[in-house]
Amino acid sequence: MSGLWRDCRLLAAHDVRLLWFRFIRSSTKTSHALGLKPPVYPALKTVLSAWPYWLFGGLVLLGAIGFGLGVVAFGAGMAADDAAEIWPLLALGLIGVFLWMIFGALSLIAGTLFLRGDMDLLRASPLDPRAIAIVRLFNISVFCSVIPLIGAVGIFVGALIRGAWSFLWAAPATLAMGMMATALAVIVAFGLVQVIGPRRIQSTVHLVSAFAGLGVLAVFQTNNFVDWPGTKTGWFVYWLTQAYQTQQDLAIFAVPRAIFARGPIPLTAFVFGSVGVYAVTMAILGKALMELAAQPIQTRAQAARGPARAFTSGAIWSVVLKEWRIIRRNPMVFAALGAQMFYLLPAVVSPIALAFRRGAADPQTIAVFLAAGCVLGSSTMAGRGLWIVAGGEHAPDLLRTAPAHPGVIRWGKIFSVAGISVMLCAIIISGALLFGVSWFDAAIALLGAAITALAVGRVQWRYIKPISMKDLNRTARFSLVGGLIQFAITMLIGATATLFVYDRPLFALLTLALAAAAFYAATTQEGQSALFESDPTPTSPPAKPQPA
Repeated sequence: MSGLWRDCRLLAAHDVRLLWFRFIRSSTKTSHALGLKPPVYPALKTVLSAWPYWLFGGLVLLGAIGFGLGVVAFGAGMAADDAAEIWPLLALGLIGVFLWMIFGALSLIAGTLFLRGDMDLLRASPLDPRAIAIVRLFNISVFCSVIPLIGAVGIFVGALIRGAWSFLWAAPATLAMGMMATALAVIVAFGLVQVIGPRRIQSTVHLVSAFAGLGVLAVFQTNNFVDWPGTKTGWFVYWLTQAYQTQQDLAIFAVPRAIFARGPIPLTAFVFGSVGVYAVTMAILGKALMELAAQPIQTRAQAARGPARAFTSGAIWSVVLKEWRIIRRNPMVFAALGAQMFYLLPAVVSPIALAFRRGAADPQTIAVFLAAGCVLGSSTMAGRGLWIVAGGEHAPDLLRTAPAHPGVIRWGKIFSVAGISVMLCAIIISGALLFGVSWFDAAIALLGAAITALAVGRVQWRYIKPISMKDLNRTARFSLVGGLIQFAITMLIGATATLFVYDRPLFALLTLALAAAAFYAATTQEGQSALFESDPTPTSPPAKPQPA
């Protein structure tokens, strides 16, 4: 036990030093770079050299205190009946924070315990794996607890100023929720490791956490999409409120209220119970980590046979798998494509929300707006995504010298980006089926999204220009003619999909023929893509003439 305690203290001190050098000292270096010279007093040098950060933080703190005073005053003057009416919303808030903690902790666990090569370091480390698990997971639980507490600091200060001590129960409750969420995330993470292995858990968990967080956000923001007739809240909140008012025994309300609204005894039991679950999980985790640390050789041997099997399934499919693997492993490319995914969602959801807002929420109208939104979003994702994956740093040189046929590489990259956009549209379309949209209309919307992604990707390949990795966060440099052609093809295919859904097949075939003509004219011009054009500027200096 003494060795475990010693290793925990060493790792904790190491984390504190990392925090100091990465954040606190970096702020002083930034102020030096801005020309903000600190005073000559050594004791105040570190603190006062970063005065812009302290000024900004002070203004934020004052605003939070004012907000907290308003919340406390509202809570103190609220009648008991009003409290009973808004309790479903408070319960939803607690549940949303807890879900955010779970998926946030799961994502952090995948990034701190199962990084590439992390198992090898654990295997060769002289430290106790239990100490590594305890320190790292304690940091995660503190992070998941402190972030909500920072947002509620104004409420705590306002409660102290006004003497409303009952509001302070949120501090220990939030810490307990963070520890419980971390313990549950550990259990889920180790369950995923047993299914998919430690090498793929990071990308899988990030993707699952992103979609789960997006789902929670969509549930809590339903009032921004649809209004229930005669109410001022969304249909989801309205249903929960009505269910609670009819005294239905719903655990979604009973559990949070039994813990947080029945006095200090249930709250204290919840805090100590969370700490107990956390401690038991940490005790079991050490053995599991040691078992996983002894497996890296076998997992590497199994992973090495994967690409060999992949290349036997076809050249284009091999390029698609390679592109997806690069996207998953490159943080910058993954983040850039992830941003495009979030740009795609409003393009798909906003037309449907507009239909709800205008009271035209029948299934056919929803299907029409769904088809238009999927086509528009798929076009945006495919065009920008191909610009990212096909025009990256050194990609033109690699494409010119690749041993494969240019058509294989071209369609492999196009299919890799189109597959991502079509999968996202399929998830949204499957949700639209719950609103009564027919399978035929859903298939038309999905087919339109797929055709749009492939067509726009092919046109984008024709007009794309080489870029560098540092330009991923900037505006895309593309040809104006190519952009106009992509826009025209997107509008024509969108019109085709909506006309098919609206039972106008003759006009739909006409717009589809126009889209095919525009695509043919854009992709059969003389000359090759800019990615394969010979660069007039030599990449290497010319050879010096040899003396005679």
